[in-house]
Amino acid sequence: MREGLLPPGLRITATRAEYDEERLRRPRLVRALIQVGRIPVYSARGVLAALQNERLDRNERLGTAGWALPHRPAPERIAAADLDLVERYRTPDEQVEAAVALTVLYEPVLLSLRRLAEAGESRWRFCEE
Repeated sequence: MREGLLPPGLRITATRAEYDEERLRRPRLVRALIQVGRIPVYSARGVLAALQNERLDRNERLGTAGWALPHRPAPERIAAADLDLVERYRTPDEQVEAAVALTVLYEPVLLSLRRLAEAGESRWRFCEE
């Protein structure tokens, strides 16, 4: 509540408040965003603001949440393909260089492709046009 992420509950006493189901859902979402999703508080605030913005459709709300999340590791098949490429280099130094280059260069591309695909699917499913 101090960060402005949680709505106030129904005040019972000076130090206690009661929360209905709707208000209990918000702390779970905040916890998922910050602790599980590892996004900063200011990003969580932006996601929550988008959820409350009635001018945004469901597609835009999902997009706001998706783009707030940090990078995630690539799936195992991609990792196997990366290591296949790394094995083509002869020396351990070249292999380490290749592994670092693949991670640094491909990871942002893969993440962007995934998010674009999710945005397209979300638009197809949820846009009310």
